[in-house]
Amino acid sequence: MDIVYASNDFYARHLAVSIISLFDRNQQAEEITVYVLSVGITEESRQKLQKIADQYHRNLELLDLTDIRDRFDYEIDTRGFDISAMGRLFAPQVLPGTVKKALYLDCDTIVCHSIRPLYETGLGDALVGMVMEPTVYREMKESIGLGKDDPYYNSGVLLMDLDRWRGEDVLKKLLDFYKSCQGRLFACDQDTINGALKGRIKTLPVKYNYFTNY
Repeated sequence: MDIVYASNDFYARHLAVSIISLFDRNQQAEEITVYVLSVGITEESRQKLQKIADQYHRNLELLDLTDIRDRFDYEIDTRGFDISAMGRLFAPQVLPGTVKKALYLDCDTIVCHSIRPLYETGLGDALVGMVMEPTVYREMKESIGLGKDDPYYNSGVLLMDLDRWRGEDVLKKLLDFYKSCQGRLFACDQDTINGALKGRIKTLPVKYNYFTNY
């Protein structure tokens, strides 16, 4: 199973806890490779993360995304969110082409059970599987072209069909959509995914991305 995180150094501690929970609750899994999209994670933090992976005999790769702002050909304003939040959009481009499917987890996610049932969920014609966001405002949906009854999803857990993302050049669709919104949305990456991929998102059970707002 291929798991993706995106983090800066400030959230490295949160990331470490999440990775430990992932490894601890999935010790029966034959293989787990964790890819961290790193936006400024220090060498000291890298070594600590590697020590965790070694302890559980798992694979860990840090992929450098410090140039993430340069990957946009227009000015962006992430509205107070660290730009590392946008890293998940670039996963299909940055991860090895041999990785056909991946599960993205926010670095503050705690894994409580085996992720295999989630990982093996079929997506059909959808590009990504996501859990509904419980606290979305009408203005947020309107700002990205969604109607009152259109679903809106939380981007903290993404089951991604990377093969299809690459084949349909989904990254370009996402970047073009964000550009059409002047590179400024309330929930930067989340709004971009919801707006650009409307109708191509599979609804996942709430248990796969449960948090206190529920």
